[in-house]
Amino acid sequence: MKTVLITLDCARADWLASNGSQFAEQAPYINKLAKRGVSFKNAITASNSTVPSHVSILTSTYPYVHGVKGNGMTFDCRQIPTLAEELSKGGITTAAFVSVEHLSSYFGLGRGFQHYCNSHNMDKFFYKAVICKAKIFGRTLLDILDGLRRRFKIFGAHFKEGEETLREATKWLHSNHEKDFFMWVHFFDAHNYKGRAGYEEQIRYVDNKVERLLTEVYKYTPANEVLVVITGDHGEAFENEHGFKDHISSLYDEVAKVPLAIVLPEKIQAQIVSEQVRTIDIAPSILGFYKMHIPENWQGINLYPSLTKKAPFNPLDALTYSYTFDLNAKSLRTEKWKMIYFNEIANYLNPAYGDREAVSHPYKVELYDLEKDKKETDNLADSNEQIIKELKARFFDLENRTSRIYAQEDFHPAIKKRLEDLGYL
Repeated sequence: MKTVLITLDCARADWLASNGSQFAEQAPYINKLAKRGVSFKNAITASNSTVPSHVSILTSTYPYVHGVKGNGMTFDCRQIPTLAEELSKGGITTAAFVSVEHLSSYFGLGRGFQHYCNSHNMDKFFYKAVICKAKIFGRTLLDILDGLRRRFKIFGAHFKEGEETLREATKWLHSNHEKDFFMWVHFFDAHNYKGRAGYEEQIRYVDNKVERLLTEVYKYTPANEVLVVITGDHGEAFENEHGFKDHISSLYDEVAKVPLAIVLPEKIQAQIVSEQVRTIDIAPSILGFYKMHIPENWQGINLYPSLTKKAPFNPLDALTYSYTFDLNAKSLRTEKWKMIYFNEIANYLNPAYGDREAVSHPYKVELYDLEKDKKETDNLADSNEQIIKELKARFFDLENRTSRIYAQEDFHPAIKKRLEDLGYL
C-alpha cells in the first residue's frame, strides 16, 4: 500500500466546497478528489505557524509538548516518535519533499525519512545562521544571508516553487513506485501572494501541482491501493475578517480551520463529516491504515475506524496555539464554543528573530457561540463567566493529560517561571 500526505501552506478551510464556496472554484482538482473520499468541515490546526503545525501533524502532539513554538526552532525531542519513524520500523519506505527552508531536515523534521529533499542547497547555511548568535559588524548571520539573497541568486530563495518540488517528487516516485511508501509533499506557494487576487492565483497553481503529482502516483499504482491525505498547516485571514491580513496575528477560524480530505483505498461512500477533528489525528489515522501500533504519548486519535464506517465520528475538542511576536495566545474550540485565551506572560524569544524583543499582550479572554456566530464577531466573554470558567477547566485538563517534560527546556525563563507558579511544572 502507498500513502501520500500533501500539506498545503496557508490553505484556508474554504478551499474545499464542503466548507463554503469562497475559494473552491480555484481548486477544482482538490475538490474533485475530496468528493471521492471523506472531507471534514471542521478540521482544526494545532498552530498558526508553519513549523509548529507541521511538527504537530508528524508527531500527533501539540506545540507545548513537542517544544517547537515557532519557525526557526529545532525539533529535537527524542522521546516523541515521528510518523516517519513508526512507518520505517514497519518496513515502509519514507520520503519527504518540502518547499521552504525552515522545514528543512536540519531543523529535526527529517527523523525517520529515508529520503528528505530540502528546499535549497543553502538550507544548512540558513540553519547555521538561525542558531548562531554571533554578530559580524553588528549584524547577525541571518541578516547577512537575507542581504546576500537579495543580491545574488546563488544564495537561494526563502522557498522554492511548487513546480520544482513536484519535479523532485515525481523523479523519486519513478524510482520507488514499486515499494510500499509514505510520501510527504509540501507546497508553500499560497504563502507567497499579493492581495486576494494573488491568493486565488496561487490556489490554482497549487491545485495544478496536486493534480499532476497524483496523476503520476496513479500512473503506477491503482487508486484502490493508495491512501491520500490533503490538509493545510494553517489558514489565512483577509482585511475584512477581524481586521487581520495574515495568519500569525489570529486564532480565529479563518486561520485555525484548515482543509482536510482523506481518500481511502477502500470503496466506501463519500461523505462530508461535520464532527470536529484535529490535524494531530492525521498521523494516528495513517498508522491505523497500516494496522500499526500507535505511540502512547501521541495526543491524537485514530480516525480510521470511523473513516471506514466501523465506528461513529465523535466530536473532539481542539486546541490551537500561537507563540508569535504578533500574538501569544491559545484557543479551545468545542462543537459549540470557541474560547481564545490571551496569555499575560511575555512571548518566548524565537532565535530566528535574533535580538528582537517579545511584546506582551494584555490578558483577556474572548468567547464565541459557534452555533449562532460562525464568523466570531460577538464576544460573549463578559456575560458568560461560568462558561469561561468551565472551558478553562476543560482546557487545562486537556493540557495536563500529557506531561510537559518534553518541552520544558525550550521555554523562555519567564514562561517557565509562570508555569511553575500555576502548578504546571
